Amino acid sequence: MASETTSQGEEVTNSRANNNEKSTLFDKDFKEITVTQFVSLTGGLMAGTILSTFSNNLLIVPGLFVLYPGFLALKGEIHGSLSARLSSALHIGDVKVAPLLNKYESNKSVNIRELSQKDKKKTRHILFDNIVASLLLGVFVSILLGIAAYAVVYFIFKINNPDIILLSILAAAIANLVMIPFTIYSTLWVYKHGYDPDNIMGSYITTVGDVVGVLSLVVGIVLLI
Repeated sequence: MASETTSQGEEVTNSRANNNEKSTLFDKDFKEITVTQFVSLTGGLMAGTILSTFSNNLLIVPGLFVLYPGFLALKGEIHGSLSARLSSALHIGDVKVAPLLNKYESNKSVNIRELSQKDKKKTRHILFDNIVASLLLGVFVSILLGIAAYAVVYFIFKINNPDIILLSILAAAIANLVMIPFTIYSTLWVYKHGYDPDNIMGSYITTVGDVVGVLSLVVGIVLLI
C-alpha cells in the first residue's frame, strides 16, 4: 500500500515537472523571439525584392556591389549596438520611460507616475550622447568603407571611380537620419509596452536597416547622378 502511494506521488511530481518544463519552453521570451524571427525573415525577403527591383540603378555605379555587403553590415552593427545600449540603460534604470496608464487608474494617479525632472534630464543626456556617438561612428566608418571599396575596384578591376566614396558617405547619412530616431523610438516603445528589447530589437533593427540601406543607396545614386 505504501509503495503504491509512493509511486502515485512520484507520478504526480513528474507530471508537474513536465508541465513546468512545457510552460518554461513556451514562455514570454520564446514567443517574443519567435515572432521577431518571422519578422526578420519577411524583412529580408523585402530587402532582396527592393534590391532586385532597383538592380539597374545600382549597376550605374561601378563597384557598388563591392560596397553593398559592408554597407548593410555597417547599418546593422551601428543601430543594433545603439538599441543594445539603450536596452541595457533601460534595464538598469539609467534611462526611464513613463509607464502606461492602465484602465484601472484614474487621471489623478498619472501625476504620481510621471518622471521627475532629474530622470528626464538624465534620460535626455544619455539619448543625446548615443545619438552623437552613432552619427560620428556612421560617418567615420562610411568613409573607411568607401575608401576600401574604391581601392578594391581600382586595384583589382582597374576602374577609377571616386564617386563610390561620396556615395558611401551620402547613403550612410541618409540611413542614419532615418534609422537613429526609428531605433530610439522603437526601443523605448517596446520597453514601455512590457516587452524585452533584448529579445526583439536585434533582429528587428537589422531587418529594417537592410531595407533602409538599400533605399538609401538608391537615393544616393539618384542625388549623385
